[in-house]
Amino acid sequence: CVGCVWFGGLKSYFLSIDKCPILIKDFFNNPLSYLILIFLQIQCELFFTCIKSVEAKDISIIEVKYYVESITKKIESRKNENFFTSKEQEVLNSLRDEAVLSENTYIKYRNTFYDTCLEYIKEWSNPTLSKFDGITWITLKNIDDDFNWVNIQATIELIKNIIPNKNLINEAHLFDEFTMIKESVKHNEHIQSLKTLSEKWTYIFKSMNNYSI
Repeated sequence: CVGCVWFGGLKSYFLSIDKCPILIKDFFNNPLSYLILIFLQIQCELFFTCIKSVEAKDISIIEVKYYVESITKKIESRKNENFFTSKEQEVLNSLRDEAVLSENTYIKYRNTFYDTCLEYIKEWSNPTLSKFDGITWITLKNIDDDFNWVNIQATIELIKNIIPNKNLINEAHLFDEFTMIKESVKHNEHIQSLKTLSEKWTYIFKSMNNYSI
C-alpha cells in the first residue's frame, strides 16, 4: 500500500504547512486514520480484483454472477472470522495500549463496513442476477460441486419458462452429453487454464467430436 508506506511522511508534511486544508489536517490528527487506511486498502484490493474480472472482454452474465457471489462469500468470511492482517493487529494493539480504541469498537466499525458492502451488492445484483441461480455450473470453475444433473435440470426449467416450445429439449440425449462432457473435463487441466467461458465451451464442443456427439 503506497499510501500506508508514505503515511508518516505525508502526515509530517501536511501538518507542517501553514495553510493545510482542514479536512486533511483533521484526517492526519485523527489517531485512527492509519488503521482505517490499512483496512480500506485491504478491501480495495478485493473489490478491484472483482471489478477487473466483471469488466473483462467477452464476459457472460453467468460469469458476472459467479464473481459477484465469490466476492460476497469472501466479505462474509472476513466478517464472520474477524479476519485481521498482522499489520492491522499491530496498529490496533498500539491504539488499545494508548486507550484510544478498543478491539470490540474497531470490530463494530469493520462489521458496519462489511454489512454496507453486502447490502449494496445485494441491491446491485437483484433481481437480474437472481434469475440465473443454479446456472453457474456453466463456468466450469467448480466441476465437482456445480457441474451436476440437478443444476442442469434447473437450467432446463429456466429455458422452458423462456421458450414456449417445452418439448424443444431432448433430456435423454442431453443427459448422455452431460455424462460425456463431465468425464472429459473433470481432469482436464487445459480447460481450467482457459480464461473465458466461450473459450472453454468452444474447446469442449470441438473435443466432443471424438465421441461422435
